[in-house]
Amino acid sequence: MSSNVPSVAIITGEASGDLHGACLAASLKDIYPGIDISGVGGRRMREAGVRLLHDSSSWSAIGIAEALKLVPALLRAQGKLKKQLGSCPPDLVVLVDFGAFNLRLGTYLHARGVPVMYYFPPGSWKRSADYSRLRDVADRVVTPFPWSAESLSNQGFSADFFGHPLLDVVQPGMARDEFCRRFEFDPDRPIIGLLPGSRNQELLHILPALLISAARLIQTSPDLQFAVPLASSLNADAIERELARVPWIQSQSYCPRAHSNFDKVSRLPLSSVIAEQSREDRFTAPPSKVHVKLLPGMAYDVLAHSRAAIVSSGTATVEAAILGCPMVIVYRGSRMMTFEYRLLGRNIKYIGMPNIMLDRMLCPELRAEDANPTRIYGEISALIPDSNERSEMIHGLDEVRRLLGTPGAVRKTAMAVLDMLGVNLPAVGA
Repeated sequence: MSSNVPSVAIITGEASGDLHGACLAASLKDIYPGIDISGVGGRRMREAGVRLLHDSSSWSAIGIAEALKLVPALLRAQGKLKKQLGSCPPDLVVLVDFGAFNLRLGTYLHARGVPVMYYFPPGSWKRSADYSRLRDVADRVVTPFPWSAESLSNQGFSADFFGHPLLDVVQPGMARDEFCRRFEFDPDRPIIGLLPGSRNQELLHILPALLISAARLIQTSPDLQFAVPLASSLNADAIERELARVPWIQSQSYCPRAHSNFDKVSRLPLSSVIAEQSREDRFTAPPSKVHVKLLPGMAYDVLAHSRAAIVSSGTATVEAAILGCPMVIVYRGSRMMTFEYRLLGRNIKYIGMPNIMLDRMLCPELRAEDANPTRIYGEISALIPDSNERSEMIHGLDEVRRLLGTPGAVRKTAMAVLDMLGVNLPAVGA
């Protein structure tokens, strides 16, 4: 150490990594307030008190074509980080997922004697992953899945499974009555969650299909209510303006007013995509409007208080499982993404984490062309009444939660970080 104050750099990439890095940073500061934490991340990391060396908010992408567009920027950022961390190395680097970026950076730093922990190792969700790529990267690995820790140990790594960190994070902020009162839902009528994802491209291609599915649902079950939790990375004002152009949608936003730095989102032709998908699905607009409420960052409350949800594949499927919300999982995107899926994705067994974890089809998955409003409507309709499908899914989600372990993983990981730093743990906070 260059001083008496231990220093840690936490390197994340996409939104989920930003969340996990922020939670770890907050826990470290809670246990050892004087610790110096820098890193790469987004809004959550900054709010957790991390001194950002680079902002990774714009680094997320879906599909190969979108990811390739980011390569030049990522290579520039990686080069700068190598110089920054190489010339003034922290006492420990914590890499969070984002393998294409972090494996190269970790190899560079590890070769120069910087201790490295890998938190959320790439491919940890696989039952039989090959972790040989970590051989020259990580001194210690903390993984969110028990089978991953076993595989890592069998391959010679120092590995820990403390439970899934989302168990510490995913919980509603308010009771159902308060939620309904604050956002003007009828507590006696079922709510259906529509979760299109946090990226612009997800919003553009998934939200239209979810809204058309909602319109089909309302024609057969007029008592349903619809909630769309919007990530802070999305411009709710621009989305509301786009939805106002669709005659059969009545949206109401509870999100704070957007800032001018979200201009990029306003250029997404959401209403045009809704019209295009309506034609493809041979959808006829309902006689009455579909009322949709746009809620700010309220995914956990929406999932906790919804009868069922339509969820974009990704971290949200784990969050829904933790909260016990029956779901239909969807994956769709641009024509290029559909083409990529035809080439590369047909042999992928499952895309939703609950199904991957159980190695069986618990939650319906609709991919690419199959993720159309008609198919979505058919699958979600079976989960709303007290059906066998709903009962079986609820029992299966209980099984998923048990596989995730017990809460406390974030604090245990923070203690592992301090252990690698050589901090005298019994004296922490003294």
